[in-house]
Amino acid sequence: MTKPYQPQISNLEDLKLFSEQIMERLKDSPYLKEKEFIKETFKKTREQTFYNIKLRLLVIDSLFSTNMSKRYFGIDDLANAIHDTEQALIQKGSYEQLEELFKQSYGFNRELNGLKATSLLSKYIHFVRSGNFPIYDSLVKKAYWQINKEEKITPNLDDTNFYYALKSLNEISGINNFELLDMTLWYSQKITQGSFSLIYSKEDLKNKLATTSHTSLLQEIPDDESFKQSK
Repeated sequence: MTKPYQPQISNLEDLKLFSEQIMERLKDSPYLKEKEFIKETFKKTREQTFYNIKLRLLVIDSLFSTNMSKRYFGIDDLANAIHDTEQALIQKGSYEQLEELFKQSYGFNRELNGLKATSLLSKYIHFVRSGNFPIYDSLVKKAYWQINKEEKITPNLDDTNFYYALKSLNEISGINNFELLDMTLWYSQKITQGSFSLIYSKEDLKNKLATTSHTSLLQEIPDDESFKQSK
């Protein structure tokens, strides 16, 4: 069983270094298998019908826990908005051409407040474009904040500037690959939070939970020096 490294990513050098190791770290992980499942779902639902779009959104929402299905009519509203948007824009349009989609509200909560769907929508476009679009979610936001605290790249990441902020980080880090960037930021925060469900295999996770306390499991993770020397 491969132990997950604790990547103390707080600067651009560490970010680039860890991005070069991320595929090996996640090899055979449930995370990559879930991503492949989503990619296959997109391949099998190429026709841009409302039902295919809704199915795609439901699969992403379920596997990546964006919680869109917990609000009222959120999935249907977003599926309709994507369906009503010219598909060429979804597939290849600039962010400026898609910005209105990100500004709109989809569904509502118990207080009848409309809510944006930045996380789910960014993931949807990411998979439509075979990874060539940045993903925004709470884990990416936290990882970005950690790097920005030292590097002072831009104002902190939020759902209004995420595209430009992550595009800039992708370029100045030298990664130049949105999929690798997302995986690296995601992994760093999952490990930091001690959440291993998509990193360990089913049997490895069961064995670790059965034999190791949560505190001990975290203590197993190599420190920052081990990470830097692992290249």
